[in-house]
Amino acid sequence: MKVLVISSIPWSESNRGIDILTSFFIEYGSQVTHVVFPNYVNTKQRWSKFLQHQKLPKNLTQIFSSRSFIAYSSKYMRSLPKALKRFIFKSHIKTLVRVVDMSEFDIIVVESGKPVILSSILPRDRFVIYRQSDPMKLMVPNDRELLEEEFNVMTKSSLILTVRSIFKEWLPEPIKKKAEVWVNGFDVPKRVDLSNPYQNSKKNAVYLGYSPLDVETLKIIADNHEDVDFHIIGRCVSKRKMQSLSQRYSNLIFYGNLSAKEYIPLIKFADFAIVPYANLEILKYVGLNSKFLLFMYFGLPIVSYKTHLLNERTIEGVLFAESAHEFSEKISIAKKMGRVQYDIDFDFYSSENRKIELKNILERYLGKCPNRLQFTY
Repeated sequence: MKVLVISSIPWSESNRGIDILTSFFIEYGSQVTHVVFPNYVNTKQRWSKFLQHQKLPKNLTQIFSSRSFIAYSSKYMRSLPKALKRFIFKSHIKTLVRVVDMSEFDIIVVESGKPVILSSILPRDRFVIYRQSDPMKLMVPNDRELLEEEFNVMTKSSLILTVRSIFKEWLPEPIKKKAEVWVNGFDVPKRVDLSNPYQNSKKNAVYLGYSPLDVETLKIIADNHEDVDFHIIGRCVSKRKMQSLSQRYSNLIFYGNLSAKEYIPLIKFADFAIVPYANLEILKYVGLNSKFLLFMYFGLPIVSYKTHLLNERTIEGVLFAESAHEFSEKISIAKKMGRVQYDIDFDFYSSENRKIELKNILERYLGKCPNRLQFTY
C-alpha cells in the first residue's frame, strides 16, 4: 500500500497526531511519502537542524514540495481580491505536482493548515483522510477562500479525523457522518539518551510547541524569576522577538525546532513546565493535548493560562492563571513543588493505543472505499 502524507511540518517521532498517524502507516509496512508543503524561501533552513541527524525508516521518503516564490500569509493577504488569491493558490499547487503524482497512491492524508490549498487536485477515486489538527475557522476565521478550501477538502475526503468532539459538532451534517474523533496522544521514543542536560544550580522550566506565546508574560516571568532558566522549544515566537528577548534576558533560552530525541531529556529533567499561550481565539479551545500529556507523564507541575476545555475541575495538579502577574505568582508555587502524580490514563493516550484506535477506525472506513483496500495491523 502506498500512502502520501501532506503536512506543513516534517515528520519525526513526535507527539503530533499527524506524526503518530504517519508512524502507524510506516509500522504497517506501507510505502510512505511525506511531503512538506508549502516550501517557502526559508522553510528548509528553518527545519535544517531538526532534520540534520534524523534517520528515516526504510519505507519512508520525506521530501519538500518545490519552492513557492509567493509566500501566502492569511494575516496580510486575506483581503486580496479572490482572483489574485486563486492565482497564488494555483502557484502553490504547481509546487506539489512537480514532486508527486497523487494518482500513484492508495491513501492520501492531508493535514489542516495551508495544505487545504490542494483541495482541487485531490482525486475522488482515492481514499483521502483529512486530519483536522485545528479547524480553519479558528486558525483563519476571516479568510473566506481558505475556509472554502477546507470545506472542499472535507467534501472530497473519505474520512475526517478531528481531535475534539466540539470540533466534530461544528461540521455540517453530510460531512459529520464521515468524521471521527481521534484524540491526541503522546510518544516517548525508545532510543533516547536520558542523561540530565542541565548543568546549572538553577531551577529549569520548559515549554514545548508551535502555538504562539504571550511575549509580555515571558518578559515578566524572566524579570521576576532570575533563579529560573526558561527553556522554550519550538518556533512559538517570531525570530525578531526571539532575538530581542534572548539579548535582554539571559534566562530565556530559545531552542527553535528540536526532534523528540533532543527535547525529551529537557522535559524529563525539568523542574516544572509553563504554557503561557498568547490570547488567541484558537487557543481557548485547547484541551488535554500532547504537550500537557508529555509534561504530566514526567510528573512536572504545570503553570498555564486557562482555556475553555482545560481547567481546575478537569485536571488537578495544573496551576492556572488569568493574568501575567498571576502567572508569575503561580511559578513561585511551582518552584517549590516536587513531582506530581497525575490521575491520567497514560496507557489510553500512549502512541501505541492511539494507533490501535486508528486501526479500528480505518478498518470500518476502508470497507467503504471503492478499491476495498485490505488492511491488517
